[in-house]
Amino acid sequence: MLKMKTIIRSLLALMLVMSFASCASDNTCDLPIANDNSKVFLSVSINVAGEDSRTTRAEDNTFEPNPNGGEHGNGDLKGETYEQTVSNMSMLFFHSDKTDLTDGEATIDRVIYFPTVTPDGKRTIPVEVDPKFLKDTNLRFLVIANVGDLSDYRGRKLSEVRDQLITDVFNRTDDATYTKKGELSGFSAFVMSSRGQSSLTEKTGSGTETDPYLFDHEIERLAARIDIMPHTELYEPDKKTGLCKYCYNVKQGTDIIGGFVLEYVRPYNIMDSKEYVFKRTAKNASLDDLQYLGEETEDALKNSTNYVVDPTSQDKSKATFKYPKSTNEYWANATYDAFYQTRIANKTHTNSTGGKAAAFNPETDYYILDYVKENTSFDNDEQYATGLVFKGKYYEADDWDAANVVPKTGHKSNGKDKAYTYVIRHSDPTGSGKTSDPMHYGIVRNNIYRVRIDGITGKGPDGLKVTLNVRKWATYTHEETTM
Repeated sequence: MLKMKTIIRSLLALMLVMSFASCASDNTCDLPIANDNSKVFLSVSINVAGEDSRTTRAEDNTFEPNPNGGEHGNGDLKGETYEQTVSNMSMLFFHSDKTDLTDGEATIDRVIYFPTVTPDGKRTIPVEVDPKFLKDTNLRFLVIANVGDLSDYRGRKLSEVRDQLITDVFNRTDDATYTKKGELSGFSAFVMSSRGQSSLTEKTGSGTETDPYLFDHEIERLAARIDIMPHTELYEPDKKTGLCKYCYNVKQGTDIIGGFVLEYVRPYNIMDSKEYVFKRTAKNASLDDLQYLGEETEDALKNSTNYVVDPTSQDKSKATFKYPKSTNEYWANATYDAFYQTRIANKTHTNSTGGKAAAFNPETDYYILDYVKENTSFDNDEQYATGLVFKGKYYEADDWDAANVVPKTGHKSNGKDKAYTYVIRHSDPTGSGKTSDPMHYGIVRNNIYRVRIDGITGKGPDGLKVTLNVRKWATYTHEETTM
């Protein structure tokens, strides 16, 4: 009997050791803890770059006539509801004593998936976590939202995750259009990822289900947005469709030499290649100082000093584009999707969602043109830079009523197809710098590129004059999401 008791005690001890070993390898422990805090709950406040009443810059809704580009640009802008909706998200946990993502051999130890995160973030998904989980100072995590369950990432190396590429950074239905209020419909599932790496640092709370530990994490969209400010009088608005043609006097010096009726605005060189899930930056094309989750840097004069890196930044010839760059003569006669017809500029800098204001104010009224992927290069080759085509009808002076800024009565059919183009400059929106400057051209994730038409001078392809404001989506804070 004594021998049997000894064997039993030995077996129990062995089982206990094996259990703790399993806990250690799994980073969580299902064994009951012999105290009152055996069940611990975490709560995550997911901050989406979109809107945050706590951010004063979110109230900066003016249009800057002398703009700055780069990381900070000209302030923040509030986002649309569908732009900041988090439908689902995965948290990827890994062990590393480094505060960046350079520890490529680290493995994803655990994935927590939230399948039904509500738009306001109030959906709770309770998961019991071992208190030891919170005390692991080397346990870090990344977040990817709106791509579904990434539980199969468990066991993958961090190098594979940080280098992950994605094709679709948002969804747009084939029948995407505008509502009568000027709102875009048919857009959803904006893919978002961590703006920085985080560790499980306790913020507030007691760890109970009703008062969980709370910590914050900020994520950003992989997409960028382009807005159009027509900056002229309305012409032929169609209230049923929301379409509107815009008219401009074409000047040569102080003389009016004709007129232009804008009918379409379409991006060109829309990146069709894959995009990195997580942002990265570098000082030069060698990538010797590659920074994962890096931010753009600038000097005292707010000139950019590094590059945002996309998968083809080193060799843009490897990229694929929708609507690749062509000649203005080609674009003047090209066929355009109905989606890119010019719209009534209902929206204002204050992000009003109602109908058109009683008085049209070209300084504040705009419409959202489209969303595009990140597109950057080290050589700033204009051939591959994302830009805009402005297509419409050009009228000679004999066919144009300059006083009323419309074609003369009976001369409307005399307009000739014509296209102007504009290349989007990320760090140098005024165009006063050199193409050799970092990020002279470019599209960077989570930025809004607001293009205001300031007039047309001459018949040449560069006759269209614009002012560009580069703005950030401000930060939107979802409510607590409980794990």
